[in-house]
Amino acid sequence: MIHVKRKVLESILTAEPVVLDRMPLRIDRDEVLRFQGYKKGSDHPTVEVNDLFEQAIREAEQLAVPRAVYRSLSVKEIGEHRIILDDRTNLRIPSIQRF
Repeated sequence: MIHVKRKVLESILTAEPVVLDRMPLRIDRDEVLRFQGYKKGSDHPTVEVNDLFEQAIREAEQLAVPRAVYRSLSVKEIGEHRIILDDRTNLRIPSIQRF
C-alpha cells in the first residue's frame, strides 16, 4: 500500500499547469527497430544498423531534454465521442464513452 501525504496529493491534482522537467530519457531499442520494419524474433539488424542505432542513442542523450506539462481537471460531461472538462475544454475522441 502506498501512502501519499495530502499536501503532495494536492500538488499533483492541480488545475494549474505543472512542468515535469527531470524525466529520464529512455529509448526502447525494440520499439525503434519495429518502426523501422524489423519483426521481433525473426528479423535481425545488421552490424551497421546496430552501430547507427548506438550512435543515434548517444546523440539523442546529448540533445534531448525530455519534458511534460500536465494539469488535472474534473470531467463535467461525457458523451459517445467527447469529454467536456470543468474549464469547458471540449475533447473529441472517437468512442471515448466505451473507455
